[in-house]
Amino acid sequence: MWHSWVRAFRRYRPADSHEQNSVVPLLGMGVDWILPDDPQMFPNDGRTLGYDSMLIAMGGEPFVANASAYDVHGVISFST
Repeated sequence: MWHSWVRAFRRYRPADSHEQNSVVPLLGMGVDWILPDDPQMFPNDGRTLGYDSMLIAMGGEPFVANASAYDVHGVISFST
């Protein structure tokens, strides 16, 4: 669940890193659509949210994708 991710994240960052970096975690929510050029996201609760940067952490089994297939600026792979 998302709460185990928060505990793991705190091992890599200070406890107040969210506040220091103006990060607003939106944990455990579904998203219907993301417009990266606008930039806006549309959670499945009917809201429209803007963002400066976005981290999508979906969980699952860690793997490193073929870099040539995912040659997109700003996309990285990180596993804990």
